Amino acid sequence: MPSIRLTLLCLLSAVSAAGCSLFSGAPQGPGTPLSPEEAAFGNLGRPAFTLTGSGTQTFVCTRDKKGRYWRLEHSDVKLSQPGASRVLVRQKTDFTFVSSDGSMLSARVFKWVSGASTGDLKSILFRTRSRGLPGRLTGITRVLRDEARGGQPQTLCSASQTGQEKTIAFTARYRFYRGGP
Repeated sequence: MPSIRLTLLCLLSAVSAAGCSLFSGAPQGPGTPLSPEEAAFGNLGRPAFTLTGSGTQTFVCTRDKKGRYWRLEHSDVKLSQPGASRVLVRQKTDFTFVSSDGSMLSARVFKWVSGASTGDLKSILFRTRSRGLPGRLTGITRVLRDEARGGQPQTLCSASQTGQEKTIAFTARYRFYRGGP
């Protein structure tokens, strides 16, 4: 009888230590708190991998019926393992993700939340569809870009800047998920 009690006590302690994340469908392991973006976006699916992105966004000062604004002209993002330099995936201007193994994702913005400051890119949840060769990106259904630093113009586009380009560097974390709703 004491061994059954001890076993139950150990089991209950393990469940308590892990917290409710074991049963909530949380995308991270037990004991790892959700980022504000993950909490805002809900169930993202099963985490597949996380990459660190660095790159540039090039904007052109544009004027139309709505006024002047910085329009995204070109984006080049290189994604690699955190702390590594070997590029595994690139993200293009049209949000397409292209892996070095030939797999690809078509992506579209599904939801977003504002960046930490006016100069930071928004946290974006991309919905994706696999294409290209089978590989690392096969089966990925969502990508969350968060923890962005930089990437956005911090000033309004003025009349004297119309037609001019502005290139801004940035870094961000990219979390890739499989499955989900």
